[in-house]
Amino acid sequence: PRGEWLGLVHLLLKHVTNNDARARQIALVTLQYLCEELVVLQEDGVSINEEISNNILTAVVQGMNDADDVTKLEATSAFYYAVVLAQKNFRNQVERDFMMRVVCQTCAHKASENVQIKAFESLVQIATEYYDFLMPYMNAIGPLTWDTIKVSSEKVAIPAMEFWSTVCDEELDRAFLAESGQAGAKQSLQLVKQALQFLVPLLNETLTRQQDEEDDDTWNLAMAAGTCLGLVAQVVKDECVDLVL
Repeated sequence: PRGEWLGLVHLLLKHVTNNDARARQIALVTLQYLCEELVVLQEDGVSINEEISNNILTAVVQGMNDADDVTKLEATSAFYYAVVLAQKNFRNQVERDFMMRVVCQTCAHKASENVQIKAFESLVQIATEYYDFLMPYMNAIGPLTWDTIKVSSEKVAIPAMEFWSTVCDEELDRAFLAESGQAGAKQSLQLVKQALQFLVPLLNETLTRQQDEEDDDTWNLAMAAGTCLGLVAQVVKDECVDLVL
């Protein structure tokens, strides 16, 4: 933030395109730590240099397209933080479309469950930071999350389900602000309501998928489904009753 390390990001950007996969991975790990610190500073009111955030985002998204799964994993881990810094980029439709396409492609990267987990965590981050921009992408995100919950392992399915819990949380917050008459209340996109006919039957089915050997205290997909269903019911109230019964 003091402008003393501007050359660092440019150097790391060069290493992200290095022929040596290990060099690419180290550069992306460094960017992840850097982004994590910058997010904290931004939340504290420190203005982050726009050129720096642009260069970081370029490097990270490029890494997410890498053919090497370890490199892709490190890049996706960094994107989780980098996307928070990309406020201006995300408000540009061309850049936003590109980022969402890369994230969705990475969520569907079945060759590596660890990559998928980080990608869905990034999708949750996007739902938290940029809910207002989600509508045009729901035709892709909806089936992607539902199919993942149906067929993937629990450790991948849980963050996919967390996307919907996060959307519920946002819509509940907006409903509360609107009902209380607070100034600045933002309009809900009613994403949960529009997804009800697909989401509720899936959550009902998933509630029965708890494995017998699982410890009762272990967070699992069935528990995540129960939590999500409870949030859905709070959002849409009586509209989900017929689908649940």
